Amino acid sequence: MDTRHYSDAGWAILAASLLLVAPSLPTALGYGRFGVSADVGLLLAALFGLSWLRPSPEVPWRGTWRAWIVGAVLALLFIVEGALGAARYATNENLPLYDALLLSRHLYILGRDLYGGWAAAGLFALVIAPGVVWAASSLLAARLEGAFHRLGPSVSSGAVGLIVLASLLAPALPRGRWSTPRIVKNLEASWRLYRRVAEEIGERSAVEVAPPNVTDPADLRIYIIESYGKVLADDPTYATRWAMLIDRLDGRFTTARWHTASAYGVAPVHSGRSWIADASLLFGLHLAHQSEYEHAMALVNRLPHLPGVLADQGYTTVLIKSADRDRPGVRVSNPFGFRTTVFADDLAYRGPPVGWGRIPDQYTIGYVNREILDDVDAPLFAFFHLASSHVPWRVQAPFLPRWTIWNKLPNTAPPDAFARDFDSELAMQVSRFKRQSRAADPERSPSDEQRENYFGSIRHGLRSVAQMHGEPPPRRSVILVMGDHQPPFLAQGQGPEVPIHVMVSDDTLLQSFIDQGFTPGLQPRSSTTVKHEDLFSILVKVLSTARPANDHGDP
Repeated sequence: MDTRHYSDAGWAILAASLLLVAPSLPTALGYGRFGVSADVGLLLAALFGLSWLRPSPEVPWRGTWRAWIVGAVLALLFIVEGALGAARYATNENLPLYDALLLSRHLYILGRDLYGGWAAAGLFALVIAPGVVWAASSLLAARLEGAFHRLGPSVSSGAVGLIVLASLLAPALPRGRWSTPRIVKNLEASWRLYRRVAEEIGERSAVEVAPPNVTDPADLRIYIIESYGKVLADDPTYATRWAMLIDRLDGRFTTARWHTASAYGVAPVHSGRSWIADASLLFGLHLAHQSEYEHAMALVNRLPHLPGVLADQGYTTVLIKSADRDRPGVRVSNPFGFRTTVFADDLAYRGPPVGWGRIPDQYTIGYVNREILDDVDAPLFAFFHLASSHVPWRVQAPFLPRWTIWNKLPNTAPPDAFARDFDSELAMQVSRFKRQSRAADPERSPSDEQRENYFGSIRHGLRSVAQMHGEPPPRRSVILVMGDHQPPFLAQGQGPEVPIHVMVSDDTLLQSFIDQGFTPGLQPRSSTTVKHEDLFSILVKVLSTARPANDHGDP
């Protein structure tokens, strides 16, 4: 073998090595680990081995069609592996490609809000990346093809044999793998997810929801207490104290002539993604993934939902989300078309920030009821999503004698105490795509102080509701107090159940809840559970319940 052959052999080894590890490059950028792609090895062996069936006099510098086929396949593997690797790095989970694509859109929005034009430049780079990878890998494959051709059939066939052997042995190595079967399996999962979402939403949109016959309307207030999960009943750390708290609140509501019932609800999500849980309740649809949520929200003007159904019956609908404010990557919105919205900037809060949501639940509930809801003529539908018990529970929200005291307290926090940087906003955005709680991580698990702060914040929210409604109801009313999902980190290995407490102004309104498995009293005492999405039909039925003919007075 002369010097030129040694040079060709060197180029062949270098080109083959680069092509074999190329699909793992996106993952290596995040995890620092390269891998050998058995798929590329077999592709190289097949195309270049077959080239000797009809050998050409010389291989041009740009290569033959075979080299460009290799480049196209490698570019496809590179891009798909890159998308899945980025999603896995961000969420620590293997997402279907369908959800990974949705993640990329949200990350672009986040980047655009944080970096403006630089995000557009990054998007342009991503758009042209497939072409660049295709051209680069094709030219590299052309170099390999030319080297094989010059080495001759005997030497190149031996090299092809080594590539085949390495490819077959690669999956048995720690960093070897088959990319194609894994990608095909992921695409099948994505397609099944897409079809299931499309079929479920199609069936939902095709079903006519009978409008309720609300002849004797009752006000409806729903209080969603963030991360209020069944862990409080199951964990011995909390169970006794939580049961005592609920019994005390039950006694207070009963004294105020409320009728109470309770059950455990089955949330569609676990440990996060409150917006999906809320949408599942309001649509009456089982939404458990971000992709399902995106599909449903794209059809929000066509699908029946609780705010729309009640608005058609003359209800004034009010949305209260005390933690929502414009921030990097997030804009306040009202997709369900509530007549009135109350976000953080609408609450006129000047007191000290408390927890992730800044505005304590006690203040939110008191302010909204006195300043907004009390002036609304019946019927009323108010949907509160409270925030004091949101992770990370660094502080415990105290409970004050009166909610008005909060604005008289000094705001001692510096202006940027709760400013969010790119890392924290990125973590918030990618959390949308997590399908289940992560395995326990000592570095992320709450401390004993945070566990106590969690319980104290839940207690704060419950007592705040009781304080506002601790008097006989002024008019016919239904109140739901419930969790959106189990708390992150604290409910590892537990189910997705959350407590649901019901207070109604007269016992005729309670019967529909009892018929669905609710038990009397605020303490859930039955193993029967109610799915989030089933609350839609239950509430419509309850609100259609007329007062008994012999009862014409106020409750």
